[in-house]
Amino acid sequence: EGAAPHAGGAGLGTTIARQLVELMGGHIDVTSLKGRGTAFWFTLPFRLQPDHNNQPSIVPGAKVLAVVTDVKVSLEIQATMGDIGGNVVFVPTVSEAVTAFSRGVRLGNLWHAVLVDERIGVTAENVHRAGALTDKTTTMQTPVYLLASRPHDSEQLYGWGYTAALPFDPSARELSHIIHASPHYNEPM
Repeated sequence: EGAAPHAGGAGLGTTIARQLVELMGGHIDVTSLKGRGTAFWFTLPFRLQPDHNNQPSIVPGAKVLAVVTDVKVSLEIQATMGDIGGNVVFVPTVSEAVTAFSRGVRLGNLWHAVLVDERIGVTAENVHRAGALTDKTTTMQTPVYLLASRPHDSEQLYGWGYTAALPFDPSARELSHIIHASPHYNEPM
C-alpha cells in the first residue's frame, strides 16, 4: 500500500515527455538494467548564448576521459584542458576506456565527459566500435562526444550513445561548456 514502490502505470508520462521533447527538436531515450533501475534522458538543441567576455569558464577539478591515440590531438586537448583548469586521461583503446570508466564509477570518482576519436570508435564503413563504452556511459548518464573530422547524422550519434560530435581540436569554450553541462560536474567552492 503506502510504502510499496509504484511498479507501473499507463505510460502516459513517457508518451507526453517524448512528444514534448520531439516538438522541441530533441531526442529522448531510456536504459534499463534488471535489478538496477531505469534511466530516462533527453537532449535538446539550443544555441549558446553569446559570452560577453568571450572567455571560456574555468572548470577546476574537471575530469575527462579521452580515447585518443593521435599525438597531436592528445597534446592539443591536454593543453586546452590545462588552460581551463581541468584534467584529461588518455587511453588508446575502447576496452581500456571501459576499464578506466568502470574504475572511476567503483571509486565514486565519476568522469565529467568522455571523448572518443572517430578513427577508434567508428569504422570507415560507418560501423560503431565503441558500444561497450557508450553502453556504460549511458547507464551512468555521462556525456560522450565523438571527435570527428566529418559530419555525422544526429540520430545515428544518439543511437550509438553519443551526446554530439566535436572537432578534433575542441576549443576551451567547447570543453568548458560540455563539462558544465555534465550532470556530474559541481564546481568546487
